[in-house]
Amino acid sequence: MKSIFEPASIAVLGGGNDLTKPGGRLVWCLRTKGFERLWVVNAHGGQVQDLPTYESVEALPEAPDLAVLSIPAKHVVSSVRALVERGTRGFIVLSCGFSELDESGRALEQELADTIRGAGATLIGPNSLGVFTPRYVGTFGGPDLDPVPGTIDFISASGSTAAFIMEAGLDRGVYFASLVSVGNSATTGVEDVLAYQDATFEDSPVKAKLLYLESIADPARLLHHARSLRRKGCHVVALKAGTSDVGARAASSHTGAMASKDAAVSALFDKAGVIRVSSKTEMVDVAGLLTRVGAPRGKRVAIVTHAGGPGILLADELSRHGFEVPVLSPSTRARLAQALAPGSATGNPIDFLASGTAEHLRSILAILQEHEGERIDAVCVIFGSPGLFNIWPVMEVILEAGRHMSIPVYPVLPSVRTAADEARKFRRAGGFFFTDEVELARALALVCRTPEPSQDEPEVEIDDAALRDLFKEAVGQRMLKPGQVERLLRAIGMTPPPSRVVDRLDQVADAAAELGYPVVLKVVGPSHKTDVKGVVTDVRGQEEALRASARLLDIEGARGVLVQKQVSGVELIVGASREDRFGHLVMVGLGGVMTEALSDVKMALAPLSEGEAEHMIRGIRTQAILDGFRGAPAVDRKALARVLRAIATLVTRFPEVQEMDVNPLMVNGSAMWAVDGRVEVALQDTDGPARMGS
Repeated sequence: MKSIFEPASIAVLGGGNDLTKPGGRLVWCLRTKGFERLWVVNAHGGQVQDLPTYESVEALPEAPDLAVLSIPAKHVVSSVRALVERGTRGFIVLSCGFSELDESGRALEQELADTIRGAGATLIGPNSLGVFTPRYVGTFGGPDLDPVPGTIDFISASGSTAAFIMEAGLDRGVYFASLVSVGNSATTGVEDVLAYQDATFEDSPVKAKLLYLESIADPARLLHHARSLRRKGCHVVALKAGTSDVGARAASSHTGAMASKDAAVSALFDKAGVIRVSSKTEMVDVAGLLTRVGAPRGKRVAIVTHAGGPGILLADELSRHGFEVPVLSPSTRARLAQALAPGSATGNPIDFLASGTAEHLRSILAILQEHEGERIDAVCVIFGSPGLFNIWPVMEVILEAGRHMSIPVYPVLPSVRTAADEARKFRRAGGFFFTDEVELARALALVCRTPEPSQDEPEVEIDDAALRDLFKEAVGQRMLKPGQVERLLRAIGMTPPPSRVVDRLDQVADAAAELGYPVVLKVVGPSHKTDVKGVVTDVRGQEEALRASARLLDIEGARGVLVQKQVSGVELIVGASREDRFGHLVMVGLGGVMTEALSDVKMALAPLSEGEAEHMIRGIRTQAILDGFRGAPAVDRKALARVLRAIATLVTRFPEVQEMDVNPLMVNGSAMWAVDGRVEVALQDTDGPARMGS
């Protein structure tokens, strides 16, 4: 990989004089950005852009460290072989016409990959925009830029998407240290480049890594290196495309990628501490916030504006995302009132009116810096221009504040046309700015709600011996029987309500009397009991129990009736499911019939630390229900976190559990009852693949 990032010599195959073609543009970039040991191979002869030019690979004076190919796809493999024989070990293939095209292209790409692997070489592409690093600029498209060491590394599955993001970033003051456009990732994908950059991070530390992904081929590797980089102080920001059915088809047709399920991707990113964005604009917003200004220290924000409307919009959006816009203390408001024009608002937002000047803004920021009341963690400054006067003095104050204030200052400069000259000057002076206050609030939320990378912690205690015996007994089954489900739940520390399974009507009354009324009756057999009206609650007498059981036994597929002691509390769902390549996803959310209706669930990848489990619980939208809605006991979050970690331990130690859910998990304070469960397994000697079930 070093030959890709730090080559001593480069040969461009297919380089030309036409700067509107990839080969010509690439040579121009390499030459004008100062790379010296540069050769061109052009079968048509002649000289290319005043550089040493040769008609064949064999004619080159020596083997280049790196070869960049912009030639027809049908000639790529033979050219790579000739270069390999001479000793070249780094290759970037810009050419298209491979797996993104058709089956013949896929076969050609496989031949290329086999050649590269056989030589122990490194390949970026094919179908790549190219690579640039602080050593050289080897891209044929995108904005004209100079790599800035120590800023941002960008790894992208799409060259055009990367170009669009970089262009938008450069216009607002974001700088880049490197770009690797992996193209079709024939041998080297995003994970491989990230692994190399993790291993060499100390040599060229940057503030952030940006990832644009259309597939995740190796989730475990991505998790390991993203988490490692985050712990070294480098932020990782990712945009994953192809998360819907339509998007997945588009990704497949573009690069031959296989899309991963969205929940698994989010869980992976949460575990690694990766900030997930959903658009190019969000990626620029977050990248600039992190690398040019810095993350906020907390969630208490002061808003400074000379236009009331944007200040209100920002306050609204910050509040939606859990930030505070606190009213400033009386002493601070008095100082602000003395410094500002009459009529200025001093509460927060601070509105210093359309007539506000640079000196007014300087006074506001100085007072906020010395704030005597409640803590302020960040300042957002919104300042536009009606085009009547030069606002550069205001921008100078913002730049000065960004350099000297102990809390971050986030500029929102909406007048990108009216004050275009000032905005350009602001950017060149080292500033970064937002153009929309709502997008600023959303970027802050993305940064603040992303958890820190997970910590490795001892797993919780479960009864491994009992589980081994259970799974040995269940060989040949796809779904565990109700009694087996109960044994599994007890083995991981969960408590089902007292229950009995009967297969004859004359047994129902005795079972109910033994348990004590009221009871719940459930059909045994059908997987989704509610769909077939297979659950009867609050049964309070023998006659009612017999009548209800007779109906349940008539349901198609019924094998018996589960008679269960009725319990009460908040209905939650907990469980796990296996996602190919990612491992097991553990789930918690609002349960009962509301699970599908509201989809208020949170997922995380097993195994789970205590912090991860608690983060999952905080991710449920209906927090008021967990906290004790209308006088109900609040859910014991520590106890619930232990349940989630026990499930994660189960599926980590026994991956033959393909899917399980407990729905509902009835929670009354710290008392938790696993009311109904389903477990599907994939054990040896089963017929074909199995899914998780009960």
